Amino acid sequence: MRLAKRIFIGLLLLSVALGGWAVQGQKEPLLYEYVKDELLVRFKQETPRTVINQIHAAIGAHVLQEFQIVPNLQRVKLPISVSEAIALYKANPNVLYAEPNYIHKKAQQVQLTPNDSMFNQLWGLHNTGQTGGTPDADIDAVEAWDITTGSSSVVVFVIDTGVDYNHPDLVANTWTNPGEIPGNNVDDDNNGYVDDVYGIDTYYNDTNPFDGDGHGTHVHGTIGAVGNNNVGVVGVNWNVKVGHCKFLSDLGSGTTAGAIACLQYILNLKQRTNHPVPVIATNNSWGGGGFSQALYDAIKSHMNAGILFIAAAGNSNLNNDTALFLPASYFLPNMIAVAATTHTDARASFSNYGRHTVHVGAPGASILSTTPGNTYSTYSGTSMATPHVTGLAALIKAQFPSFSWYQIRNRILATGDVTSGMQNITISDRRINAYNALTCNNVPFFGVWRPMGTASWPMLISVYWVNCENPAGPISVTITPGGTVLNLQDDGNEAVSGDLYAGDGIYSAIWTGPSDICNVGTFTLTFSNGQTHTVQVGGAQGSYSCTSTTPGWRTITGTNLNLGDDQAVQITPGFPIRFGTTTYNSVYVGSNGVLSFTNSITAYTNTQLPNTSYTTVVAPFWDDLYPTGADNVYWQVLGSAPTRELVIEWRNIRHYSCRNDTPAPTVTFQVVLFEATNHVLFNYQDVVFGGNCSGMDKGGSATVGVQVSTSDATQIGFNSQILSNNLQVHWTTEVLNTAALFRVERTTGNVYTDGSFIAGGADLAEYVRVSEEVSPGDVLELDPDNPKSYRKARSAYSPLIAGVVSSTPGVVLEAKRAPEGWAPLALMGRVPVKATTEGGPIRPGDLLTSSSKPGYAMRCANPQICEGALLGKALEELKTGEGVILVLLVR
Repeated sequence: MRLAKRIFIGLLLLSVALGGWAVQGQKEPLLYEYVKDELLVRFKQETPRTVINQIHAAIGAHVLQEFQIVPNLQRVKLPISVSEAIALYKANPNVLYAEPNYIHKKAQQVQLTPNDSMFNQLWGLHNTGQTGGTPDADIDAVEAWDITTGSSSVVVFVIDTGVDYNHPDLVANTWTNPGEIPGNNVDDDNNGYVDDVYGIDTYYNDTNPFDGDGHGTHVHGTIGAVGNNNVGVVGVNWNVKVGHCKFLSDLGSGTTAGAIACLQYILNLKQRTNHPVPVIATNNSWGGGGFSQALYDAIKSHMNAGILFIAAAGNSNLNNDTALFLPASYFLPNMIAVAATTHTDARASFSNYGRHTVHVGAPGASILSTTPGNTYSTYSGTSMATPHVTGLAALIKAQFPSFSWYQIRNRILATGDVTSGMQNITISDRRINAYNALTCNNVPFFGVWRPMGTASWPMLISVYWVNCENPAGPISVTITPGGTVLNLQDDGNEAVSGDLYAGDGIYSAIWTGPSDICNVGTFTLTFSNGQTHTVQVGGAQGSYSCTSTTPGWRTITGTNLNLGDDQAVQITPGFPIRFGTTTYNSVYVGSNGVLSFTNSITAYTNTQLPNTSYTTVVAPFWDDLYPTGADNVYWQVLGSAPTRELVIEWRNIRHYSCRNDTPAPTVTFQVVLFEATNHVLFNYQDVVFGGNCSGMDKGGSATVGVQVSTSDATQIGFNSQILSNNLQVHWTTEVLNTAALFRVERTTGNVYTDGSFIAGGADLAEYVRVSEEVSPGDVLELDPDNPKSYRKARSAYSPLIAGVVSSTPGVVLEAKRAPEGWAPLALMGRVPVKATTEGGPIRPGDLLTSSSKPGYAMRCANPQICEGALLGKALEELKTGEGVILVLLVR
């Protein structure tokens, strides 16, 4: 058995609480570093303690830690591998989820030689060009300080490597526990920690969060080094209280369990009866683990308690939209993910970004701040950008004490400076501006949070729509093509609207999509405030297309391939199979719901198509499946030559995650391949696992599509519950063995015989098959010797004339019967045409027809005479001789 077997969190993807909208693509937890002998396990609320103990005992695990912030969540020590333990725990119906205890690291990019502690080096706060940068590429802190310099009644917490609480530039602004008497060795506030005066250390398990690394102290200084004290540097706040929970070691790494313990500690401080601590935000300059449902749940608990979670976007120069960096990419309203900017307002070269996952930018390159031992150092990283935002949150709270967490968030997002460095790579397009945040007046802000650039159904649509700090709704969206109209809601109704928190200025709706799951492609979302967003649904769109039709299940007995876990075998049906433009004599059939004519695919981690590692892919249900015994993959040939069919059936196949469940949840589906045609059928009899694997139901963790080459694939589903029982998906293509193929676009419309044009219909695309080599600008006619094919025009005024080949995508249309009095034509876009002045000089607006010179066009002086052989409407002038002009191609 492999050491790193993928286990997907088996919860409904429709549950926004799961974070399913955010974790798409995060399906390989053991790829990330984790504690090798520990696990985080959460049991269902109603599970008795005796049953929990029995489950642990059966595995041989014992409990190391329990959490209150996420009910029934425990950290356990294991006698077996993490992958084996996850499978065993998830096989029990009392377990909600089991996941690795990931290791997280500080998000610091590089440490430089310490500098002198001079205010004029703090370009992020006040940039005059003193470091060779661009004047005013800063957060306008000096201007903001004319309004407020902060308040000691505002508390933020840094979850990091701790703090040097003796640093003279930090002492006055370092939070101390008002419920604790220092040094008496008593838990005075009854919170479970003795002498937690400065916070706690969950890595070394004590109450002394002293910083042995420097990272946390540096972060603290940017948030709130004491101002106007003639010492060192100054923070965004001159006055503030900064608390610390240390979960990163003195080498800069820590675990998910340690982070959750910090979140629990901070939540308890805020919610305790005696001496409650009014924490408004936490600073989280760390990350890098895989998706953790437990950490997600803990951060969500902070949201419900009114605490912002401000996180570093990461330092790998990656797009977080496609490679989620966690925890910054968790889909939660109290999250603010921060990119790093330079002193020229550019994105720092190391900084991650994300149009729909990273919220704002802040100074993060060459940032001077406090370090342990009364020193000052210059660090770079999104770690350094994040405390600028946390500091701004505290500054806003100081000026507006009644503001909620989301009002603070809205001001931060709405009031930044739109910069080229952040535009189109963050949700807000902005680098933060403290002065604007404190003086905002009638500043609307709109940002698309979901969907990302690519999506699947059901699609979550979620947008920020605020004016300064308050919601700016209502707002609706119209989706084209199709004209679907959805009213977005800010109601906190996750199940219906997908909205996570009521009244915070985030508006959401769930679009289930068209009834035909094959109706994928590019969709435009036009919002009622005039903003638009384009999304590619399904994925790549290649030469194959499909329709979802009535059931066409093939009943077979079949030969059992006896496949094991992650195996593939080559079978030869005895006839050539047509696929794309090629025929194949054999096919590789894989246990994980995927086959190929060219590759033995055994990968249990499904990917988006096209996958350049494989030439051909047929994926009815590419997932981590687990055939065993009679519940396996079968094949059989039906019919007789020349119309034989190869049927491959995955019969009662389990998912690896639930392979030990009793009864085992299974799915059953088929692929049908043909001798006489290159069509492909996907037949689905049962696509519902249920039980602990309900999150994988209907393709929830599968790829659905076909791939003809490394660059030609059509995908209709990726980790999305689009399938249904008794469904057939029929794949077809016009791409056959021909001399040349031209892909074209068209828009239907009418041209009257007087030459006037009326547009109508909708854009679409299709392939045109030609029987000989043609070039852009050639006039085409139907080929009478080759059905459904076109050739170069052989004579002028031919009734077979169909159109002109485009140098860019265009299409040739068949002739239509015209209503009396006018000729129906089709507008095809701007295409080059070889034209003569045979019928007189060609001017813009002239209709064109074929000329006496085969392959050329000329002016049509009388539209009624030319009707039936019209080619287009000229857009450019041609006065003498023959040449190339642009036309609106018509037929």
